Amino acid sequence: MTAGMLHGSDECVGFLTSGGTESNLMAVKAYLNRAKKMYPTIKKPEIVAPITIHPTIDKAADYFGLTVIHTPVDEGFRADVEAIKKAITPNTILLCASAPQFCHGIIDPIEEISHLALKVGLPLHVDGCFGGYMLPWVEKLGYDIPSFDFRNPGVTSMSADVHKYGYGVKGSSVILYKNNDYRRHQVYTYARWPGGLYGSPSMAGTRPGGNIAASWVAIRALGEDGYMKRAKELMDATDRLKEGVRQIEGLKILGTPHMTCFAIGAADPEVDIQAVADVMDGKGWKMERNQTPNSLHLSILPSHIPVVDDLLTDLKAATERVKGDVTLSKNGTAGVYGMIATIPDKSIVDDFLVEFFCQVYS
Repeated sequence: MTAGMLHGSDECVGFLTSGGTESNLMAVKAYLNRAKKMYPTIKKPEIVAPITIHPTIDKAADYFGLTVIHTPVDEGFRADVEAIKKAITPNTILLCASAPQFCHGIIDPIEEISHLALKVGLPLHVDGCFGGYMLPWVEKLGYDIPSFDFRNPGVTSMSADVHKYGYGVKGSSVILYKNNDYRRHQVYTYARWPGGLYGSPSMAGTRPGGNIAASWVAIRALGEDGYMKRAKELMDATDRLKEGVRQIEGLKILGTPHMTCFAIGAADPEVDIQAVADVMDGKGWKMERNQTPNSLHLSILPSHIPVVDDLLTDLKAATERVKGDVTLSKNGTAGVYGMIATIPDKSIVDDFLVEFFCQVYS
């Protein structure tokens, strides 16, 4: 069913993984192995991806010794295709795009990037971890969804998380390839071990069978009718939320989101959106923060459907409170993000985050 949801390739093949991180890690590993075989003269392989690509791509590059060349997005937060084209060098082995990118819920212009990938002879990986199990149903509901999958001939792989809108248990995702010519590069084998012939399709050697079974059951139990029903319910809630946000003076929706997530920015210089998040946290909500530009990220889940009106009421009150108290920008998370924005060398922030994690797990 997963392959059937994502149209355009009758030969689509893949593997189940432990999550979106591993799916993207495996894609990068596969394309690195492919490049080593096809282009052995490349010693410093590069990936070209928009700045909004999920950090798991950067994580994979860090693990496997690649460099990610980040390109800008346009005013609508979509990848700048011309910038991607200019960033390609003889060391480029892979292009990446998102469906949608998590920050703002916006699909990159994958059709155009696909044409570019075919023209320059590079593979294109689409990170659909967040949208892979939602966008097909949203499209069937009649929403205007740009082509994002294997219908674009330049798309060679996609990731899609079963444990997000596939409603499987945590720890289940899929990495899909256009055909086995690409997938074969993901498999690791070692034929010289005294203990026997060794092979593994993913990072983990031993994988939890329970997650695999639970994912299969979730997909089979919901079926197309179940997924369509949930998609409609969530898109109805998303539309109500977006319209409600547009009615709040001082707030705006960033770009044109395509599915059940979106970002809220400040339409008034007197509104510090990070301070709004702090006030909302104080009211019992858990708000996700974006940066560059500062905004709030909302992912709409079934549990949010009954509380749409409550969220909008509190969001309006929080925005009005921030407008009337500039000191809120100097405290809490708002103060932290404000400080970080003034630090030009982000490696300092990276070092801080490392120390933070070390303290949390001490």
